[in-house]
Amino acid sequence: MFIKKYALYISLFLLCFMTSTFSKINTTSWIKHCVKEANNKENCSIAIKNEVEDKDKKKLTLSTIFVLKGEQNVTSKDKDGKNITTKKPAVIFVANLPLNVDLTARPQLLIDDKKAIDLTFTNCNQNDGCKTMGILSNDILEKMRKGKTISVVTRSYGSAQNIKIDFPLEDFDSEFKKI
Repeated sequence: MFIKKYALYISLFLLCFMTSTFSKINTTSWIKHCVKEANNKENCSIAIKNEVEDKDKKKLTLSTIFVLKGEQNVTSKDKDGKNITTKKPAVIFVANLPLNVDLTARPQLLIDDKKAIDLTFTNCNQNDGCKTMGILSNDILEKMRKGKTISVVTRSYGSAQNIKIDFPLEDFDSEFKKI
């Protein structure tokens, strides 16, 4: 069976899940973050954030990133040549970026300054900024487990200069095993 294309399958819940309480998420270590659905099923991710200081030395969250387990739609051809879609497990990377990023330029995910994947914008809103996501392959996950730094590269609207937002990977592997 030939796999024709991959498509993301993310429920509205997962998108809302990423925007729930961030109080425990910090800048130094990855932390497991869970939300219970109405049916008492617990959905968990791991997360970390990057902060900057404003002119008054007040800390502001620049970006928060999440890694979670979800599903991906896989489209393939059956023996008659008709498209069939099946779901398969996937590891999903989500980054909340600041508002006013250039939506025409796809953000990139770097591991130790080497490009891993291009990310896709899903939506922007006043509370969370602009959400971007991508599927992490086993190879990328292995690089994250062994790496020192993960970065999201984007740019402000109207600017040609990239902005690189760094996050430590120090305890990524131990926290990822918890989800």
